[in-house]
Amino acid sequence: MLALQASLAPAVQGAAAGSVAGSVAGAAPDCNPPRGQLEVGEPWAQKRLDPKSVWSLSTGAGVPVAVIDTGVDLTHPQLRLAGKADLVGSGYRDCVGHGTAVAGIIGAQYVKGVLFHGVAPGARLLSYKFTDTEQNGDTQLLIKAIKAAADQGAKVINVSSKTLDHPALETAVRYALAKDAVIVAAAGNISRQDGTPSPAYPASYDGVLGVGAAGPEGTLAEFSNTKTPVSVIGPGQDITSTWPGGAYAKGLDGTSYAAPYVAGVAALVRARYPSLDQAQVRRRIIATADGATGAGKGGRHGEPDAGGERDPAVRARQRARGRAAPRRPRCRAAP
Repeated sequence: MLALQASLAPAVQGAAAGSVAGSVAGAAPDCNPPRGQLEVGEPWAQKRLDPKSVWSLSTGAGVPVAVIDTGVDLTHPQLRLAGKADLVGSGYRDCVGHGTAVAGIIGAQYVKGVLFHGVAPGARLLSYKFTDTEQNGDTQLLIKAIKAAADQGAKVINVSSKTLDHPALETAVRYALAKDAVIVAAAGNISRQDGTPSPAYPASYDGVLGVGAAGPEGTLAEFSNTKTPVSVIGPGQDITSTWPGGAYAKGLDGTSYAAPYVAGVAALVRARYPSLDQAQVRRRIIATADGATGAGKGGRHGEPDAGGERDPAVRARQRARGRAAPRRPRCRAAP
């Protein structure tokens, strides 16, 4: 098991070991994420996906999923971490909110009376904090986090951030893929002020599931970066998820929130079909993504796999659509 810091502290501290330990460098001096809400309605993305409909087949149980982000709220009642690491040296807390939201989409626990839950509540969430900001994270820390997650045995690695192409980053991605990790990464966001968009990394590397963002209508969000090679698109507009302070946030936009929906599906598939390697899981997700609203190659009606069983992702899509009035699922093949 790789230690995450030469001076970065011990590798991943197991949450099951008990109390939350502080970072070597102590708590961040300014840790005031925006306030969330205590109650939320059922999100549109969750209605479309209806992940509970496939939990009889798979909850992602036991699948280690690395969340490489801004940290995760350690006290949120719906979030259970199997391990955590602080690569920044500012403490394990999420002072931004981004990582907590990403983790919630992937694996927030189902709680009776709470209308929000994650895609794969059985997944083992591993938090790798590599930045204290939503932008301009340290690429070198991102590289260390990817390698550390692979060494820790993560079977799914979610990277809801982007950076420029870097040889060491590509090497880290190749290393994790060779360790049989499914890597899911955001395609990146663009705005009119950004000028000419450029591909985002690590989403643009071969072998990575690059994820674009869709809105409630199932069409590509205008901010989703089309210069990045995209395998599938997922809900990334007007998103609801967990937030620091035991709260929730609404109206979140970005491909960084679409990626964890796909990472959650990857955890469902890995738990259901443990013999599949990362490349087979990636191809299965792409092949079973909905192609009904674009030029994607996904199966439109949930075709059985070679063994005669249906993927959890396909079952979720069928349940979400209904017989009389088909709906688009949470992700579809990119046009």
